[in-house]
Amino acid sequence: MLKQGAEQLPEVPPRMTNQSAGRLPIAAAIALVLAGSVGIAATGPMTWVQSSYDDFRAGEMVSVSLDTEGEIRLAPELGLIGDTREAFVWAVDEAADGSVYVAAGTDGRVYRFAAGAVDAIADLFFEADGAVHAMVVGPDDHLYVAASPGGAIWRLALDGTTGIASEPWFSTGTRYVWDLVFGGDGTLYAGTGDGGMIYRVETGGGGEMFYDSNETHITSLAIDPSGNILAGSSDNGHLYRVGPEGDVFVLFDSPMKQITGIVSTAAGVFFSALESGPGSDASDDESAEAGAISGSNGDSLRGAVYLLHDDGLVEQLWGSAGESPHSIEAAAPGVIVGTGSEGRLFHVAPGPATTILRDVDAAQVTALRSRGGDIIVGTSNLGRVYRLGESYDAEGEYLSRVKDTATTSRWGRVRWRGASPVGTSVRLYTRSGNTTDPDETWSGWDGPYTDASGSPIGSPPARFIQWKAELATTDKARTPVLQWVELVYVPRNLRPEIEEFTVHPAGVIYRRNTSFEDGLPIGQLPSPVRQALASQQGRGGTPPPAAGSSFLGQAYYLPGSQTFTWKTSDPNGDQMTFSLLYRGEGEVEWKPVITGISETLYLWDTTTVPDGLYRARLVATDAPSNPAGRELEGGHSSELFVVDNTAPQIDNLSAVDESGIVRITGVANDATSLIRAMEYAVDGGEWHAVLPADGLPDAGNEAIEFTTMTLEPGEHTIVVRVTDTALNSGTDRVVITVQ
Repeated sequence: MLKQGAEQLPEVPPRMTNQSAGRLPIAAAIALVLAGSVGIAATGPMTWVQSSYDDFRAGEMVSVSLDTEGEIRLAPELGLIGDTREAFVWAVDEAADGSVYVAAGTDGRVYRFAAGAVDAIADLFFEADGAVHAMVVGPDDHLYVAASPGGAIWRLALDGTTGIASEPWFSTGTRYVWDLVFGGDGTLYAGTGDGGMIYRVETGGGGEMFYDSNETHITSLAIDPSGNILAGSSDNGHLYRVGPEGDVFVLFDSPMKQITGIVSTAAGVFFSALESGPGSDASDDESAEAGAISGSNGDSLRGAVYLLHDDGLVEQLWGSAGESPHSIEAAAPGVIVGTGSEGRLFHVAPGPATTILRDVDAAQVTALRSRGGDIIVGTSNLGRVYRLGESYDAEGEYLSRVKDTATTSRWGRVRWRGASPVGTSVRLYTRSGNTTDPDETWSGWDGPYTDASGSPIGSPPARFIQWKAELATTDKARTPVLQWVELVYVPRNLRPEIEEFTVHPAGVIYRRNTSFEDGLPIGQLPSPVRQALASQQGRGGTPPPAAGSSFLGQAYYLPGSQTFTWKTSDPNGDQMTFSLLYRGEGEVEWKPVITGISETLYLWDTTTVPDGLYRARLVATDAPSNPAGRELEGGHSSELFVVDNTAPQIDNLSAVDESGIVRITGVANDATSLIRAMEYAVDGGEWHAVLPADGLPDAGNEAIEFTTMTLEPGEHTIVVRVTDTALNSGTDRVVITVQ
């Protein structure tokens, strides 16, 4: 409803009065409706399909692997060699006789597992003063051990001798030794910190500083086929190539802080990088998304794996916002990467192609070593040692994420696709419940479902559902493959929701084109209507429209019309139709304006109903998407609004000549709205604004009493016009002869 006021009434376009205007032509009304799509019908059952890496990555894997093609297989067998009973494993290596050496803990201990050990108890082989972060079996069948702090290196015979060595073989004089590598000629190189230097130690034990990087730490070392030293640093994450004569070239300036491992292969140089440097907190942010494959730069990643090609190009093959690469080892055609905080093994290869090989029962995989056969795996938190082989685990399990169907649902069938070679099998199970996380209130596992073409789901109706797959083989050279899982469900129908139902200011209509071929008497918005529209849109949280336009189209003024718009949604995604009804003041029943439309705007010809107070009601139904008897409705009623298409009446209009000044009196009456303006014109001249007798236009009945300007003697016709708040205008006239 427009605000009352005594301001000058602006120009008003030609009106349709009750006497002159008929009902809006149907074709014209349709042309003014804004056609809008409500959405696609959600007919029939719903399906939950999982078939990609991203789909399956969200689940839990036990003894299964997942590649970037979205295929789940049994994982490579991971046999437990033994438990060091330490929190951390820093380095592992395997001697020619199959015995495994492990640097673990913070007290400089090196443990030995005998060849063929399975779930064994480790023997203490050596104990140094400080933690042992670097350890390697040399080509001379001796074990080389470096302790930090102190920077000393010991050379130990592999004869089973245990105890504390009295004298180191070589001392770097640095605080830390992070990595050891042998050149082809038997020379030992040590990467150190916190001076960032590489030391070269000859076979006899004599050595010297070979290269000073000006970095804080040299954290990783490798030898390329040409005999060059490849070195990774921290804190700037540089990858160096150092020639035999000490000439240096930076191969890559990593966006990360630390190079954690380097592997030189026939395909190129693989290296891993980490956002944090040595000495940082070993824990990882478990809230970050784990295992995400990313091609973005290191600024958004926790860790990455790169490939340096022969021509100098560096390609990022893998990156993660949640996984930190702590260790790396060759495994054609790529590398095995050990990560935290989930304790996972990845296979990363050119392509790029990445496989989550398996989860490990530890927080971090911190050490990897292969001597051409199986890969020795060292973990931290818990400090254990494993052997990763080429055969498959006998059985494994994949647990899907929980599916929220948004309401109680009935379950249809579950089916899947993959491959089950002879001696292998895939079995699926389901369970359901009404809590976000599965707990004791959920149903038990129903199954197994063994028919890949589809089996009815036996879990009870509920809001949430989860499935798991059990993979098994009797031949460890073969594995089943799971590629695609589809679960069918029928959600309970939910009522449509009406989010907004707007009654626009009377007379406002919207058009998206400027064609006026329908012949409707459309005009520009009068100032009071424009102000009312701006105020209404401001209340809705959107800025007032510029020059009378809005997202609905250009706003125009059409007397005798009422625009309704609405915004709705359906929780099931069903297609909806709408009905618009009205009810007058004092009435009980709702009467239809229009039914069964799909648009979200309707223009009502209000000249078809008497003036008065009304409410409108919008009813949304999802019947188009549901069988008879299962459809639901949602409704919303508007606030009261005024329909007023009748002009005010002027009664008892009279004029008295007072020496050339004419006094006009009378009464203005409006049955529905307030009188908002009075004007008079003499002999067809311009309009002059006047006030009611009491000086305030604030009622539906106002006394008219004003005097004109001084008039020339003779006959004059004086026309009085009064306008109500609905912008209806009524006129009357008097003729007077001025003496």
